[in-house]
Amino acid sequence: MQFIPLAETPDHYFDQAAWQSIQNLCDGRCTALGALDDAECYYYSKAAEQCAQRDTDVGQFARRNLETVELVRHQRQSLLGRLADGSLVATAMQFGERERVIIPKGLWPYLKVKFANNTASGQGCRFFDITIGEQRSQQTSLIQQCIAWLRVQEPALRKVLHHRASEHFGAGLTDRVFAAAYSEVFRRKRGRPVGR
Repeated sequence: MQFIPLAETPDHYFDQAAWQSIQNLCDGRCTALGALDDAECYYYSKAAEQCAQRDTDVGQFARRNLETVELVRHQRQSLLGRLADGSLVATAMQFGERERVIIPKGLWPYLKVKFANNTASGQGCRFFDITIGEQRSQQTSLIQQCIAWLRVQEPALRKVLHHRASEHFGAGLTDRVFAAAYSEVFRRKRGRPVGR
């Protein structure tokens, strides 16, 4: 699976019938992406709930808005939940950094996400140019990169190599990814060598 911009994720990871309904209710894709950005707006939904009780044109408009808000919240939460549980992974540029970083899955519940702009911010972090992809392909790619990196390193203790690799690859290099790469290069499992 290839990584795609955050703004394109509704076309790939949302329920397509719900996404089409959201676009129809919002009169287009651009407005629908804006609705994803404003899904957290508490006052908007409370005002719509009050107006929706009226049997007027305003009430009908408010009911339509409420329907949109509920569809948007559900689809948005589903996607953010997949990012938080690690089944999807996001890479991004971070202000002040030169290379792409993997956004930690534990950070997603605290980020204010702007789909239309491919940005997210919160907890002192600001990410832009966000791309989303499947975890398995990212992990496999990182293992292959780590294997290639380990093959050109000077011999050193495993923990030293792990530390250097963490500095080189960043937060995306988990213990499991390093262990898989290490065992492939050195044909050893974790722990002490047997019989020594």
